[in-house]
Amino acid sequence: LGNIIDQSNETWDQQAHSFATEFPYIEISAIELGTGDYTVEMVPIEEAPSRAKMIVHTNDIIISTTRPHRGAVAIIKPEHDGYIASTGFTVLRSLKSNNVTRPFLLYTLLSSPVLRQFLQRSSGGNYPAIVPDEIDKVIIPTPPTADQEQFVDELNSANSIRRRHIQDADSLFASLDQFILSSLHLPTTDIPKPKVFALPLSSLSDALNPERYQFRSVEKSINGTTMSTVADIVESKSSPSKLSPDKQWDWIRIDDLSNQPLSVETIRTELGSDIDGTFYQVQENDILLARLGPTIQNAKFVLCPKLERQTVASSEFYVLRFRKGWNPLVVLWVLRTKLYRDLMYSKGRGGTPSRYRLSREDLAALPFPNISQKLQGELAAEISNRLAEIKRLRDEADKEWSTAKQSFEQKLLGVPG
Repeated sequence: LGNIIDQSNETWDQQAHSFATEFPYIEISAIELGTGDYTVEMVPIEEAPSRAKMIVHTNDIIISTTRPHRGAVAIIKPEHDGYIASTGFTVLRSLKSNNVTRPFLLYTLLSSPVLRQFLQRSSGGNYPAIVPDEIDKVIIPTPPTADQEQFVDELNSANSIRRRHIQDADSLFASLDQFILSSLHLPTTDIPKPKVFALPLSSLSDALNPERYQFRSVEKSINGTTMSTVADIVESKSSPSKLSPDKQWDWIRIDDLSNQPLSVETIRTELGSDIDGTFYQVQENDILLARLGPTIQNAKFVLCPKLERQTVASSEFYVLRFRKGWNPLVVLWVLRTKLYRDLMYSKGRGGTPSRYRLSREDLAALPFPNISQKLQGELAAEISNRLAEIKRLRDEADKEWSTAKQSFEQKLLGVPG
């Protein structure tokens, strides 16, 4: 790779005032794994994470250096020229060879043969990382340019179909949000975020960040109860390595969840002796709710599935165990609405957005609407139906893309189709 393209070390001086009040930021979690798609977040300059330093330009290719084998790789679009990316990326900029096109290079970097090399050249335990020198040593196949163009055309076509399915699923997803909120007579539009507002002195707590109080009028409009009466927030933790080191445990990690997951996608099975640290022991239908700012915004909230053995979940979750009279599926999807994610995010405490954490006390005090048993049943049925259709669309998208990538990788390695 080092013979094909140079790495860039161009960085942004956060004190240079090159942006007015906000800057466009690309962080690792904004990259859709294995597809090359990504999103951009606008971040207030005063809240700039320390890692927001890499300047990227049109057609730069960015590679996550932490767990690079996951495929957090993307090419920068023209409309994002001059944007800021995390220092957790290596930025590939200047082509040194005419034998490789950028689109072909992007898809090759997303291929299994290259991702395996990334892992082999990484070091570290649960979060293996690769250094720039090792990235340069990765072997890149270079078929004739005509073949590269054909491969790219085929993958672009498959990617377009995948995106259409995803767009349909996302539209249905958004309508689910609206359906739940309107059924509960809650605000269905974005919550206003006034820059200037007043509130009684008695309503102030020990935290004085203004974001915490911006949505106070919305909170007061939610007639009902609080999360503390809906579910118990599990506090006790267990250590598999001490409790049953010789037995197999299942392990649900927050990092194994994609953004906006429909369910738990990956469960690891390991000996207790190999699971260091303390974790929450979970039960079927517990809600696993992300507590960090970015993961709240990415809706990493899921129901614990049916369990086959003792199971623990990452301590970066809160575990909600429901009281009688509440349907976990309904509560989960109320909490996953943008309204509730914004409310929870506003309660976060921390120096920068990437370090915001929702406290156990703030989660317990979160207002929650009273929902009759009849309405819970109706909501649960409609939510289940819509989730099934969303899953079907996502599965079709994944199948289309996986088939195209497999064909590409076979051609890349010269394997007959």
